[in-house]
Amino acid sequence: MALILLLFLLIGSENAIASSEMVMAGDTDRIKEQSEYIKCTFSKMDRKLRLEAVPWKRAQHGTKNGIYDGFFLASKNDIRDKYANLSDGFYDIEWLYVVKKDNQIALTDPNFYKQTFSSVLGSNRLMWLKKELARRGITRKIVVKLSSTKVLELLERDRIDVDLENNINLENSFKATGLNPSNFTYFVIKSYPVGAYFSKNFLKREPDFLEKFNKAVKICKKK
Repeated sequence: MALILLLFLLIGSENAIASSEMVMAGDTDRIKEQSEYIKCTFSKMDRKLRLEAVPWKRAQHGTKNGIYDGFFLASKNDIRDKYANLSDGFYDIEWLYVVKKDNQIALTDPNFYKQTFSSVLGSNRLMWLKKELARRGITRKIVVKLSSTKVLELLERDRIDVDLENNINLENSFKATGLNPSNFTYFVIKSYPVGAYFSKNFLKREPDFLEKFNKAVKICKKK
């Protein structure tokens, strides 16, 4: 009798987990195209999902503070790793230095890193850029904006010289602004896989979740 009761409790616990709604935060500017990957994985796992579109930095802080179960899509960095675990990657993104073609700025120019740089608040790129400029002894302030579209508009108006962007955001920004991509020059500097970060507190409650999610990633990742 005790064994039967235990089995009922275990089954009830599993059903409660499966029926519980998870809340994932995505960047307002990117959630439309990125959410298809998250929706795909959750459908394979038969889990309920609610998506929240918020500024990118808020998505991360909200996960850290227990407002969201996780955020997407992101590349790995040490700060995020302190409070969340990254899934396997859905696809790779490229980091680019973007400059206006008319300004004839070249990466090989010895004064390249003395230009005015900009990137997005809360992004892995911004963290890396700060370290890269400091490593080169550059103390000039980086211009920080809330979205990739805003940064691209600054570049077009010559308010900055170099935009550190990723290829996906850049493509979306061109669509949003109507600016001509052929008017810009691009230097690829890095490539990273991107996945979903899940709160360590959430994963303590569901220790098997990330393994199951990664199995679904293999089905839903970009081919």
